[in-house]
Amino acid sequence: MGFIDILTVDEYKNSKNHPDFKQLVGEVSIENMTAMYKDNVGSRERIRPYVGEYLWALLSTYQASITRVALVIHWGDQDEKKLNWHLDGGVRQLINSFLSQTELEQFEKVNVGKIGWLQRNLEQKILAGINVVISGQKIGDEALEQAQRMEQRVRELKVGSGDI
Repeated sequence: MGFIDILTVDEYKNSKNHPDFKQLVGEVSIENMTAMYKDNVGSRERIRPYVGEYLWALLSTYQASITRVALVIHWGDQDEKKLNWHLDGGVRQLINSFLSQTELEQFEKVNVGKIGWLQRNLEQKILAGINVVISGQKIGDEALEQAQRMEQRVRELKVGSGDI
């Protein structure tokens, strides 16, 4: 994902089949994407009771977002429009669930490094959520409503909503 994040769509289109690029990046395949999320120590669900709804929603949305971006880029082999992954309806649906309006505006201004920007933003939110859990604080109603929106977007995505 790091290599894809530093390339423009045109650069990626021109380099994705180059042998040197494939050797550096590896093969983008469904099997490799599945392996990214293989849980070697048991179900991730085991932590759900301990992290609260908001943090769980962030974690679920993080995984769904990164997976969706990787899939859309993979589908770009058949449809070059999909290489503009940030325009994909499913990706938009997910990022709209966790970014504020100000953050969305900042995201739109990023030309190179959009994946990294999203990843850092979500990771900051996850770390802040972890801090709330560790400190024993309660999250507010607004955060619970946002958690419900994120979970709803992930569920909707699973039933196949919104390609470019």
